[in-house]
Amino acid sequence: MVRVNSAFATSVKYLLRTLATNFDDAGNLREKLEVVCQRANDGAICSVRRAEIEMLAAGKVRISLAVHPYPSVANLGTGLHAGV
Repeated sequence: MVRVNSAFATSVKYLLRTLATNFDDAGNLREKLEVVCQRANDGAICSVRRAEIEMLAAGKVRISLAVHPYPSVANLGTGLHAGV
């Protein structure tokens, strides 16, 4: 059984609610942050770094390469894996 740090889970929940409120126009960000919150409550996330990584992954919904204002910047990483 995983021991849950309730103070940590409460802090994560507060932070995620704040993010969801401030970025309520971000597509399905709220749903993705709810998953992160549930993982913290379940003890699957037990470090600040892991919470940060999961929040960043959830926040990727905010960035769409299709609507990036600078297409050349958005495509900078495409050649890196192709051996260019």
